[in-house]
Amino acid sequence: MVKEKRKTRKNNHISSLGKVLMLIHVLFSLCNALSNTFVNVYLFRLTSDLKYLGIYNIIVYFFVPVAFILSGYIARKKGTTYCFRLGIVFYIIFYLSVLILKEKVKEFLPLVGVFSGLAMGFYYYGYNKLVFDVTDDKNRGYYLGISGSIISITAALAPMLSGFVIVNFIGMLGYYIIFGISFVLFVLAIILSSKLKNEKLSGTFNFKETLLNSGYKPWDKIMRANFLMGLKDGAMAYLLNILVYLIFGNELAMGKYTTIVSILGIISSYIVGKLYKRDKASKWLFSAAISIFISTILLVILNNRTGIVINGIVSSIFTIFWNVPFNEIMYHVAHKASEKKDNLGDLLIVREIPIAAGRILGFILYISVSLLFVGDTPIKIILPLLASIGVINFIYLRTVIKEK
Repeated sequence: MVKEKRKTRKNNHISSLGKVLMLIHVLFSLCNALSNTFVNVYLFRLTSDLKYLGIYNIIVYFFVPVAFILSGYIARKKGTTYCFRLGIVFYIIFYLSVLILKEKVKEFLPLVGVFSGLAMGFYYYGYNKLVFDVTDDKNRGYYLGISGSIISITAALAPMLSGFVIVNFIGMLGYYIIFGISFVLFVLAIILSSKLKNEKLSGTFNFKETLLNSGYKPWDKIMRANFLMGLKDGAMAYLLNILVYLIFGNELAMGKYTTIVSILGIISSYIVGKLYKRDKASKWLFSAAISIFISTILLVILNNRTGIVINGIVSSIFTIFWNVPFNEIMYHVAHKASEKKDNLGDLLIVREIPIAAGRILGFILYISVSLLFVGDTPIKIILPLLASIGVINFIYLRTVIKEK
C-alpha cells in the first residue's frame, strides 16, 4: 500500500500522510465524544423501551462484522482507503438520517442501525490498516501515543459540552445541534480523506478458511476469549449508559460524570503504560476482572448515585488494566498465527465475528430476561451476570498465557 522512505525516518517523525490520517481520526473521535455518548439516551427518550433499543443494538453489532468481511474483499478490488471513506460516508448518512427524521427516527431504527453498524465496521477496518501503512515499527508507538493523548482529551471534555448544550435548549433541539456538529465534522473528514493514497491489497481473502482453519490453537482460544469479551461488554456498556442517565436525571450531569471517569481512564492509561510487564499479565487481568465484578455487585445493591459513581471510577481505571494485557496477548498470538500464511489482516477481520456474536447474545439475554421480569429487576439480574463473564474469561485466558 502506501510506501514511505522508512530508513530516514526518525522515531518521533510523522509523515504528511500520517498527520492527515491522525487529523481525520481526531475529528472522528471528537464526533463520537460529542454524540455517541448520547445516541442511546436520545433514542431511549423517544421510545422509553430498553427492549426495542436492545434490538437496535443487535442490528448495529450484526452489521459491524458484515462490513469487516466486505472490507476484506473490497480492499483487494478498490483499496483500503476506499473502505475507510465508506465508513465515513455511512456515518454521514447515519447523522443525516437522524437530523432529517428527528422524532420519527424511532420508526426507522432498524435501517438506522444498519447505517451505524456498516459505518463502524468500514471505518475501523480502514483506519487500523492505514495506521500500519503510514507508520513503521520505529514510529508507530509515537504516532499512537500522540493520537491517543489528543483523543483522550476530547473524550474527557466533549461529553460535558454536549450535556450543557442539550439541557440548555428546548425539547430535543440540543440533540440536533450536537448531531449537526458531528455531521459537519464527518463531511470535513471525507474531504480530508481525499489526500490519502489508495492502493489495492494483494492476494485473495478466503473468509471461511481464515475463520475455521487458523492452524494455531492459541489463536482459536483467543477467538473464544473475544466472544466472551463481546458477551460481557456490549449489553453491559449500553445498560450502564442508560442507568447513568436515569440515576443522574439529565444529560449535563451525565456529561460531567463521563468527563470525570474519562480523566480517570487517562490517568489509568499512564499508570499501565509505565508499570505493565508481559510476565505480569495474569495479575493485571485478574485485578481488572474481579474489581469490575465487585463494583457491579455494589451498583446493583446500592442502586443510587453512590453506586454508579463507585462503578464508574472502578470501571474507568480497571478497564485499562484489562485492555492493555488482553490486546498485547491478542496481537502477539495473531502474529504467531499469521507467520506461515502471512494473513494478519485477515485474522483481525475474522476476530470481529466472535466479538459481534458475543455482543448480540448479550442483548438477546437481556431482552429474554426483560420479558420474564418487570421494573428494574432485569438490569439487576443481567449486570452481575455479564460482569461475571470477565472472571470466567480471565480463567480461560490463563491457559493462553501459558501457551503463548
